[in-house]
Amino acid sequence: MTSVLIASGLITGGAAFSFTLFFRRGKILSDRRWNVAAKILSLIFAACFVLRLAMTDVFYDTEALVGIFSKGLNFLLVALRALTQMCVLALVLAPWFKFRAVKNIVAYAVPVVYFVDMVLFRQNVYAFVGAVSLPTFGFREVQFAVECVLAFSMGLCELAKRLRDRDFDFSRKNILSTVALGAFYLVFAAHGSTLFNLFGGRLGAINNLMSPAHIFMLAFTALMIVVGYIFLRRYDADFRYFILTSAAVSCFMHFWYYYSFPLGFTNLPLHLCHAAITLMLLSFVLKNRAVFAFNYLVNVTGAIFALLLPDTEAQLTSELGMHYFNGHMLLVVLPILAVALGVFPRPKIKDVGYCIAVFTGYFLVVAVLNAWLVNYEPSVNYFFMNGDNLVKHLAFAVGWKNNYIWTFNIGELTFKIYYVYWIAMYVGFIVLIFLLWWIYEGMYRVADHHAMLHGILVEQRQRKKQLKELLDGRAVSEPLNPEGADMISIKHFSKIYSGSSVKSVDDLSLEIRGGEVYGFLGHNGAGKSTTIKSLVGIQTITSGTIEVCGYDISKQPLKAKLNIGYVSDNHAVYEQLTGREYINYVADLYLVSKEDREKRIDKYVRMFNLVDAIDKEIKGYSHGMKQKIVVIASLIHNPKVWVLDEPLTGLDPASSYQIKECMREHADNGNIVFFSSHVIEVVEKICDKICIIAKGKLVGEWKISELAEQGVTLEELYMKYVYLAASTATDVKAVAEDGADA
Repeated sequence: MTSVLIASGLITGGAAFSFTLFFRRGKILSDRRWNVAAKILSLIFAACFVLRLAMTDVFYDTEALVGIFSKGLNFLLVALRALTQMCVLALVLAPWFKFRAVKNIVAYAVPVVYFVDMVLFRQNVYAFVGAVSLPTFGFREVQFAVECVLAFSMGLCELAKRLRDRDFDFSRKNILSTVALGAFYLVFAAHGSTLFNLFGGRLGAINNLMSPAHIFMLAFTALMIVVGYIFLRRYDADFRYFILTSAAVSCFMHFWYYYSFPLGFTNLPLHLCHAAITLMLLSFVLKNRAVFAFNYLVNVTGAIFALLLPDTEAQLTSELGMHYFNGHMLLVVLPILAVALGVFPRPKIKDVGYCIAVFTGYFLVVAVLNAWLVNYEPSVNYFFMNGDNLVKHLAFAVGWKNNYIWTFNIGELTFKIYYVYWIAMYVGFIVLIFLLWWIYEGMYRVADHHAMLHGILVEQRQRKKQLKELLDGRAVSEPLNPEGADMISIKHFSKIYSGSSVKSVDDLSLEIRGGEVYGFLGHNGAGKSTTIKSLVGIQTITSGTIEVCGYDISKQPLKAKLNIGYVSDNHAVYEQLTGREYINYVADLYLVSKEDREKRIDKYVRMFNLVDAIDKEIKGYSHGMKQKIVVIASLIHNPKVWVLDEPLTGLDPASSYQIKECMREHADNGNIVFFSSHVIEVVEKICDKICIIAKGKLVGEWKISELAEQGVTLEELYMKYVYLAASTATDVKAVAEDGADA
């Protein structure tokens, strides 16, 4: 009868409180005010639940089928406890996030679960204290009653809000996302030992190094990082933050649930990992970068060390074992995932210095406390500085601890300082921090490379889809512009480098046809190399289009590049290879047949007088010889478009002559030769057409034959347009218009 009265009173109180919350002066509370009220209530509820964590709860000591209840009721209470923990997570987090799934749990699960909690109120309290009869309705009952009323009323208000707005979404996606989040909360809320005892039995003691339990603990931690990253990377930053914050809150709940209260000399939360649990929660809840950096660099180091060398003799599947494993595992996993997923920025080297300074202060404080408090309680062992937790795993440190002790008295108190051992601990931990930083840097490089590759794959898929639409049913191997099969077409090309607002090339348009040797002239910094690098696909295009033999260099880069031979201005080669090996390597890239490559290698080796050097390592070549090897490699696939960027720079007259002859021959075979040069005489002799670019803008385009008929030398033209634009403040646009008129 008493239980019925208590349950009725709690349910009535919760309903009345909900009505009072939702209605104000006879009017329904507005969404804005309800959101504020919900946040305030979540903080009050969280404080109330923290009180429960600090109070007696022996339920899991009486749960393993030998408790104070029947087996059926015992099983029901185990399930109810897990569901209640799930609801606690949802109630604390829902007002602060906009995700519908967590609000669905509050609206649909919380009222039901806490209704059952109130119906079984006395049984819940019995489970807390481990007794079937209580003399009075004490503080423990008051705490749980307030928790139930708050939770029940918050759930009813969220449900009432749905009813008011007729906001019910029972779509498959919404249901699945709610069930998935609920399952995630249940996994974090349920006590791991219960699951292991139900499904797997025992794996052994944690501190038996490389035992099945220890291996499982390490492997599962690594697996959590990988799985968490793969799963969460597909979602946006807000959802990632929400999930990681949920895990941090759950970790805090679990840790303080198991902590020994009341506090005394031996169990102040001063172990590094103990403080880390609270600091991790604060760093996520407050999004504090400094606190997070300390967690990321110092506390993760301590947690990894604790996982590698456990200091507990508990079985993994015991409550204490799961408490140890869960806390340290999440201390490693959550900060690493937070950085990997971009929830927090990567700490910089200056953060390492800050963290070491804070850790030094912490180390000095616990050193003093260890030396002082041991006078009152011999088992005091903060940061394991007094005990044998480390030396039992590190035999070489036994002498450091036992042979170097400084003892002194202050009044009636005796202070014992293990100075060599403590200094070694401090230095070793600092070394581990730097080692972890080095590992992080390696992980950053891998992550950046992975992100770059992922971005390329996404871009390629988008480009392929767009290309199919543009081809309108034609094969992807066909050029976008079949009419441009024998030409280079540059239309309104502009390039702006990242970090700059200045256009390196501005609205450049050119058409170059087969059989032409085309000279590209301009002063240093005019935009020649920028244009060429975009033409051959080395760098992206800001705006406009570039087509090579009808293939768009942005949308069909592979097909376009297969038609291009490129000689760069720095003739970079693999110098460990021989000349022949390098040319064959390039031929392999272009899928040149063995017969064709041998024929061309023989032809060009003889043309460039490299017969004696072709089978020697390139590192022994002169500048001119390296340039010749690059030229041969660029011609090995007989490209329709041959692009050369300052090909004659630094060459002797004989080498220059050979390359010029090769350029003329390639154009006479119906191909395009497009090259930039500063050597006016060379351009005038071998080019059919030229254009001049100044300060990124096209000044003009001329045929060499027409200039000769007009009696205008290329040098005069260059000085008139290029020198004028490059050396004065003359408007390039005006110069360009003048060039066009000419």
